[in-house]
Amino acid sequence: MYAENWSQIVEQVKRECGFSCQNCDRLEKDGIALSVHHKDRNKRNDSRANLICLCWSCHTASHRHNSEFVLEQIRKCVKRKRDLKGESVLKLSTELSAEIEC
Repeated sequence: MYAENWSQIVEQVKRECGFSCQNCDRLEKDGIALSVHHKDRNKRNDSRANLICLCWSCHTASHRHNSEFVLEQIRKCVKRKRDLKGESVLKLSTELSAEIEC
């Protein structure tokens, strides 16, 4: 079900993510096992936009609470970008929550 070059894809994604969990920021160098997660759960969709590097704990949680996890990922991503610009994260989080619930 995975692509023939899946191990190469995994290494590339880990490298691009700085060998850290994109949810909790724990690092592989600290003994944390990392995996690459398909956001849409489609193992055939290996587009970079669909892949995220997660530790085992966050990866497991993403499968149990997918919608909550995705919303949290969006908020974190937006916060990082907004922090660089000094804009309100709370306002955008509220807007995103309203849009996602529709």
